[in-house]
Amino acid sequence: MRSPVAEKFLSLGVALHRERRFAEAEAYYRQALELDETDADIRLHLAESLREQDQFEEALHILGDAGTSSALNARGLALADLGRLAEALPLLSQAVKLAPSDPDPLVNLAHLVARMSRAEEAMGYFIAALKLAPLHVGALTGLGLLERDLRHFDNAAECLRRTLKQEPQRAPLWNNLALVLDEMGERVEAEAAYRKCLSLDPNAASARCNLGMTLLAQGNLEEGFKAYEARWQRSDMPPRSFAQPQWQGEPLAGKTILLHAEQCLGDSLHFCRYAPLVKSLGAERVLLEVQPPLADLMRSLKGVDLVLRQNQAPLPDFDCHCPLLSLPTLFATSLDTIPASIPYLSPDPILARDKRDWLRRQSGLKIGLAWQGNAKFRGEDWRSPGLALLARALRVVPKARLVCLQSGGRSEFLKTLGEQALDLGHEVDSQTAPFAETAALMAGLDLVISSDTSVPHLAGALGVPTWMALPMPAEWRWLEGRTDSPWYPSLRLFRQHKRDDWVSVERDLANALQEWGAACG
Repeated sequence: MRSPVAEKFLSLGVALHRERRFAEAEAYYRQALELDETDADIRLHLAESLREQDQFEEALHILGDAGTSSALNARGLALADLGRLAEALPLLSQAVKLAPSDPDPLVNLAHLVARMSRAEEAMGYFIAALKLAPLHVGALTGLGLLERDLRHFDNAAECLRRTLKQEPQRAPLWNNLALVLDEMGERVEAEAAYRKCLSLDPNAASARCNLGMTLLAQGNLEEGFKAYEARWQRSDMPPRSFAQPQWQGEPLAGKTILLHAEQCLGDSLHFCRYAPLVKSLGAERVLLEVQPPLADLMRSLKGVDLVLRQNQAPLPDFDCHCPLLSLPTLFATSLDTIPASIPYLSPDPILARDKRDWLRRQSGLKIGLAWQGNAKFRGEDWRSPGLALLARALRVVPKARLVCLQSGGRSEFLKTLGEQALDLGHEVDSQTAPFAETAALMAGLDLVISSDTSVPHLAGALGVPTWMALPMPAEWRWLEGRTDSPWYPSLRLFRQHKRDDWVSVERDLANALQEWGAACG
């Protein structure tokens, strides 16, 4: 039987745990455990407080090898936290068998197998848990997010709205609903849900970052970019550590500033345009650090004194630094003040001349194609139209000659396009000239057609006429409902009429190509 003093310490720990004061709760749990080392309930509470503080190994140590359903469940969760999914699976499965009327082990097992890409099995466990407890918030949340991953958005939104009926004051539940509404293209409703989340938890960095992207998509760039700064507060996106301070807009006269890339190649191509503006503020030297494939190309950017390859050399001395995507906030960018003077990048002149001469020896209009983004990107299977769709649309200009701009796509390109394909004899963007070759090719083309990849960013920065096929909803930078882009004046957008409707994009592309081909003669 638990002693009165141990009971008091446990109660104090539980109260602090509910307030998410986990370190303080842990201290009381440990005092309770010192008085009764065999108390399984105290151990479970202590292990949970440790898990909340990311002390997963210590949680496993505290739990020991107890075989009750609760202990097995807790050990399985700790192993899953450590990424040891295969070890966690039998423990959570056994916990379900030992407590068949308890929905919690079922929910935890469902989350685990979902992480193991066993979506159908996970859905079965979530549904089983809801049969036991129809209002179980954890089961509804898990099922809703799984339905979101499967793009069953109406079902997902319904599940997540039901969680809010149970616990309307839980901030993360509002963020979950907002994520689904965002992916449904319901930006106004998503914005309201993010704001509700932040009213309940102003420190919810993920929600603030997501709100930023939703505002940007709606054209509210000033508030959107400010909110997007919360990305650095997210646990999955820690800022780079420098001894020098981050530039906050103070005078730069006589100073050296380091501008550095973050995230993807397309982001670097998109936001490097701010370097000349930084230089115009009087900086003595502007250093630009970018991903290695972009380094040679970035040497054509005005206002940059030195281009550095990311992670490849010690950095020279500098006085302050700034991530590229933080520059729009510092320059108070709005739709009316976007620095959109193109071109702001240019290809190597010798390489461009060689490619242009090669292209001129070929008959017909020259169109460059890219049809697939990074396969590792979440949702890439629905973000890109694929080569077959572009090939069908291009049938209306049978005399056009097509050039592959897709890295790693040469084989598919030649097989699909047949006689229309112009073959360079090797993969574009070779290791010897990454991006420089693509830029040189683009400079000699009549048109580029692409999905949402780094290719339209490069073409846009070069001022090459470019058409882009977009899903619904599109990424925030392409705004909503527009056929043009204020970021890239040479870009024309072809959007899905409704979600997952690539047929409409194919039809619109074909019609536009027919008009364009006739106009070009």
